[in-house]
Amino acid sequence: MENKVPIATEVFEFMQGLLLPLSNIVKGGDLIFFVCGSTVRKEESFQGLKAAVQQ
Repeated sequence: MENKVPIATEVFEFMQGLLLPLSNIVKGGDLIFFVCGSTVRKEESFQGLKAAVQQ
């Protein structure tokens, strides 16, 4: 929320913000994501998801 208005972010930025603090804990582990179908169907969103997970 920004000024009481909902805002959105790119998939990469969201996932990086979510995963970065956990990187030492999950390093070398397997992660399973349940994501919205539109994240997988839209090429830009899917590439952002893959890029964030690979870091």
